[in-house]
Amino acid sequence: MPEEGSAFRGEGGNTLKAKALKKGDRIGLVAPASGLYNRSYVDRTVEALKEWGYEAVLGENVKGKYGFFSAPDDARAREFNQMFARDDIDGIFVTCGGYGSARILDKIDYEIIAEHPKVFLGFSDITTLHLAIYKKTGLVTFHGPGSASFPAETLTDYTREYLEKALVRKDPIGVIPL
Repeated sequence: MPEEGSAFRGEGGNTLKAKALKKGDRIGLVAPASGLYNRSYVDRTVEALKEWGYEAVLGENVKGKYGFFSAPDDARAREFNQMFARDDIDGIFVTCGGYGSARILDKIDYEIIAEHPKVFLGFSDITTLHLAIYKKTGLVTFHGPGSASFPAETLTDYTREYLEKALVRKDPIGVIPL
């Protein structure tokens, strides 16, 4: 396990970067916050990722509903930690934002994240996770659309183009035009 100050960012720590995604990679879908109101979006997301050349792996809570959340706090944190721990998962995308990420911050295993850096994508309430992950591990994460918006009728060509550039290219994407 990494010691404080080595793989963990801490004061003066290093920035971690996950490997860029490539066709054939496996993307874990997680729901660390709210549940989806329209669960059919998960199936449509799986199809969209397949069209893009990726294989989707569903977390245990992506179709769950527990009040306003996808699942109880412990279950959402467990799903999140398990996806980072898995060696067969190359990237992790959230289904949606909503509410609830802050409730699992103390249950996240930041050592696992530091040991298994992966592309992590999400928005809205997920910003809490982006900030905590970066502060605790130095892992560069990506603020971008929830995977529920990946089906073609909801994702613009502009968004898809720059999303792919950010997640697939190794070099900086440069200026993103308005």
